[in-house]
Amino acid sequence: MEKHPNHARGKQQIYNWARAQGWQPQMEVYLKEIAQRPDVLVQINGQPVALEFQCSPLSAQRLQERNDGYHRLGIAVYWLLGPTYYRHLRGGVVSQFTQLCADHPQLAFWRLDRQQIEFRQNYYQPVLSHSMTSTADLLLHQTQTLQRHMRYRERRWRSLVNQAYLNGHQLSACPLVAHPLVPQWPLLEQGELYWRLGIILKMTICQSGMSWQRREWNHWLIQQGRWWATPCLTKESRQRIIQKFVDQFTSDLLAAGIIQQDNDCLCLKRQPRWFDDDAAKVQYLLRGKK
Repeated sequence: MEKHPNHARGKQQIYNWARAQGWQPQMEVYLKEIAQRPDVLVQINGQPVALEFQCSPLSAQRLQERNDGYHRLGIAVYWLLGPTYYRHLRGGVVSQFTQLCADHPQLAFWRLDRQQIEFRQNYYQPVLSHSMTSTADLLLHQTQTLQRHMRYRERRWRSLVNQAYLNGHQLSACPLVAHPLVPQWPLLEQGELYWRLGIILKMTICQSGMSWQRREWNHWLIQQGRWWATPCLTKESRQRIIQKFVDQFTSDLLAAGIIQQDNDCLCLKRQPRWFDDDAAKVQYLLRGKK
């Protein structure tokens, strides 16, 4: 049971707010069939809805179990995050509490200070920071990040570094198409840059002219990623968000002339071009800033 000091306060605020909406709220009604007590149970246009105010850490598995219980009874559920979650969140936590509103992923917070819901969508990555003003800046930043991974020989990146070396490349001298530039919702456990690099390295064993049906291609790209759990999304919603990663990478490969499309078939036209080394890549990017 939630024991965070802000929980009782927030729960009462949510109850009062729901009553003002005319939603006939009930607090901590015991649902015997699933042995669960929603913080506040309301009726919205005849639909029972559980409003859960979450302040303490909760595992993705337990979150899934609680959602499954509500769904078995035909109860919709919305998770409103408390002040513990106001600060910077890791990707896994963002994915865990991701909910859709108007088909857009977001997190919902209950603001104790304002006594209202606040929706946040500012978790997309990558984004230009205040010190980055162009695509070249973002490419440079990601290249420098790869250089650090190589310098400190981080275990997570060691496999990709070794694969690139065996193919005669520095990982940080990777093709520009490996770099994600369009912001995506954080669902990839290892990050989108890692995912793209892994796919490009696997493409080195593919012969030019190799082809895939679009469905096969999509499935292959998805299988290359480790995706965070999304217990608050339906299977269909999760698939739509993941498909955006696949479609964007496919679009980038098509634009770079690495693959080409013929009806529902994708064909490898040429291998992605690596830079001679990361110094050559940095010089190229610096020229692009001028």
